[in-house]
Amino acid sequence: MTMKALLILILTLLSIKSVCAYKFSYDFNKTPVSEALAKIAKEHADVNLSFIYTELTGYLNSSTIRTDDPYEAIKLTIGKNPVKVTEKKGLFFVEALQHGTYRYSGKVIGDDNQPVIAATVMLIAPKDSIFLTYGMTDEKGCFLIPCDHKDVIVKLSSLGYQPTCINSISFDLGTIRMESLPVNLNSVHVMADRIRKRNDGMVITPRKRDLEFATNAYDVLENIMIPGISIDRKNSSITRLGSEVSVYIDGRRSDSDDMEGLPPGSIKKIEYIDVTSGKYIREDAVINIITNRNDGSHISVDVLQNLTYEKGKYIVKAQQTSGTTTFSASAYIEQAKYTDNKGGIYESYRIGDVSFDRNASVRESPTIYDNEFFRFRVKDNRDNRSLSAAMSMRRSHTPDSRYINLISYDYGGNISESLSTSSIKDNSLSPTFDLSGEFSLSDRSVLNVTANGSYSHNKYSSSYDEGSFSSISDVKEGYWTVFANANYSRKYGKSAASIDMIENFQKSNAEYSGTYPSIQDMNTNELIANIGYMAPIGKYFLINLRAGISWIRYHLKRQSKTSRSVPRGSLMLRYMPGSKHTVSLNFNAGNSYPTASTLNSADQVVNEFLLKQGNPSYKPSLLLNSALMYGFFSHRFNMQALYINNIITHMLLPHYYAEGNKVIYTFDNSSTLYQNMGVFFGTIDIGSGATLKTELAVIDNRFSKSLIDSHHATFRASLDLSYTWKKLMLSAGFKAKEKELTSAGVMSESFNTWRCSVRYILTDWLFEIGAENLFSKANYLRNTYQSETYSYQSDIYDRTHQSNVYAKVTFRIDRGKKQKISGLDAEESQSSAILK
Repeated sequence: MTMKALLILILTLLSIKSVCAYKFSYDFNKTPVSEALAKIAKEHADVNLSFIYTELTGYLNSSTIRTDDPYEAIKLTIGKNPVKVTEKKGLFFVEALQHGTYRYSGKVIGDDNQPVIAATVMLIAPKDSIFLTYGMTDEKGCFLIPCDHKDVIVKLSSLGYQPTCINSISFDLGTIRMESLPVNLNSVHVMADRIRKRNDGMVITPRKRDLEFATNAYDVLENIMIPGISIDRKNSSITRLGSEVSVYIDGRRSDSDDMEGLPPGSIKKIEYIDVTSGKYIREDAVINIITNRNDGSHISVDVLQNLTYEKGKYIVKAQQTSGTTTFSASAYIEQAKYTDNKGGIYESYRIGDVSFDRNASVRESPTIYDNEFFRFRVKDNRDNRSLSAAMSMRRSHTPDSRYINLISYDYGGNISESLSTSSIKDNSLSPTFDLSGEFSLSDRSVLNVTANGSYSHNKYSSSYDEGSFSSISDVKEGYWTVFANANYSRKYGKSAASIDMIENFQKSNAEYSGTYPSIQDMNTNELIANIGYMAPIGKYFLINLRAGISWIRYHLKRQSKTSRSVPRGSLMLRYMPGSKHTVSLNFNAGNSYPTASTLNSADQVVNEFLLKQGNPSYKPSLLLNSALMYGFFSHRFNMQALYINNIITHMLLPHYYAEGNKVIYTFDNSSTLYQNMGVFFGTIDIGSGATLKTELAVIDNRFSKSLIDSHHATFRASLDLSYTWKKLMLSAGFKAKEKELTSAGVMSESFNTWRCSVRYILTDWLFEIGAENLFSKANYLRNTYQSETYSYQSDIYDRTHQSNVYAKVTFRIDRGKKQKISGLDAEESQSSAILK
């Protein structure tokens, strides 16, 4: 007999012995207490039960009870439920202490996905915060509480966990996650049961109005107004200080289509994390949206249509959840067609001893495209693991579009004119797969694994005609991407450590034919390894350390290989002197690499005198960052004030030089950017349904050691206001014009923008009418660049920045319980390495 077989036999015998030690044994699994007590009474002839109230069917028991003492068995069956048992002359009277028309149920788990046992669940009236009734969770974290009130606030508390509050959307509250206290019990502060300050950020429970007046996750984030986070609903983006914020849904990294497809009613709470660790170790800042998960079906239709020009997006979703498994199918069509774009570009060339000006005025500049997307996803969520698999197909199509400009040349006072005609055609078909899993290896350790890949079949055609000059380019490309990530995190008391590995591979096979034929066979590969450690220091301090390395390998066939390793790391020290104040000091060192579309040696014609070329030789950019932040949290007012210093070496900038009778437009990254920022973010709850949010910033950029030597300070100001009254929500926003020296070395001048909207709720419908820059004069975005060989000023009139009125209609049908709905999963940007 092998050792393994011997151990199995011993364990089996011990199990049999333990079971046979008692005459009576009970195994209950979500069994009503009344039914369990009746079973005990039936097996004990001397036990007589009398039920005073019938509400005991609402209390469940999910435990194993082994005892021959009937009174002990009855006590263990009742557990900590609000039930009273009295004995009179051998007769047991069982009385439910709570009664009610409705029954609120749910399951409570911790951030390790394990049940929270014996958590107190209180039901509170939302209007006046009067305590109504309470209950306790059993061995599986489940609870069921009778109550006569239809809408309640559910407040959960348990030793070692942060108090959690949610608004009841239905009687079945689904799975509720409680976060463990990362440092000590004093580190969490509840403000109006909505915003909770944490050591690593904050947790926001959306108000009822935040969810009701929203059609997707972007709307919810805009309604709750997180300080420092800018929401652009029109362009589906979330930024902080101009940089994209990483968004997760239930711990899974998501994109803009996920956000647009997520129903507001499924959102339970939102985590904003600015001290990243664990699965978020590679991010700078994270928004994680936590949703409800319950049985039911869902069908939704979302329609967004501009009324002053032709652009719209139409989304259809269907989902079915049964038990732990969810099936979902999603599709959308996005179309645009408008031709009233205007503007011009005014250029100066110096080629050898010849200097001249070239001015182009737009005569015809259409915007035409259509995108289609379909995805099927299956997910299975259980207490100790979560799995997800998806397949999708995306088509992006820009039909043959014809652009006409009036060209004027000035050779020292000799002026001539001509017309230029160019056309562009773009088409991409891309299937993708996405696999992810989260596994609870123990009470304190979690493994997250993600793998996704795509193949894109891309076609791009362009032509240019002006006088006797003509050029044409046709590109066919196959583009493969593979991304894999494994993250292991473990808690050690109040501390946490994590290991993160990323593999990012891209391959492009492209054939350029036409005026400048070439073949591009390119591989890029980056492997990133990170380790992190977060721990409290004493009562008021928190330290977060991260160290890693990035191995970069780039190879364009017929070119030399590029291979580099670059260290990465960060140090954050946070001081928390009280429930309202936070002071943080950050130091970061990182790296980045140019996009694949510039890492090639292809040529593309811009005009007769300007030729665009890729550059296969770059050095990775190095980022050195330091920041000091002060945060204040109170009942109605939340703010952040920051000073940030960035030093970025090897910035990617445009580079122009003369060669023969042309100016070559390529890229160079020998520059260093020195950036200083002073920023203030603030959100204030004015009361009576009104909320105000503001951002004020001064950004100073200076380039040195580069082809340009520029210095400029930018002033930024924006203001957002929302007001709700019964079934109406009014919102407005204003952003002041800016003159900014961008990170590409281009001076960009914007304009004042404003928006307003009215939303109205009618049962399952939500209607929105909005206006942007209404009755304002023409808005031109001006970009200016100067160098010795080539300079330009472009004035762009884009229809999307002008006076506009839009309408949005949302209709949803839910069957069964309220549930989490998966978002769409497509990338808005086309995966390609084509030089355009």
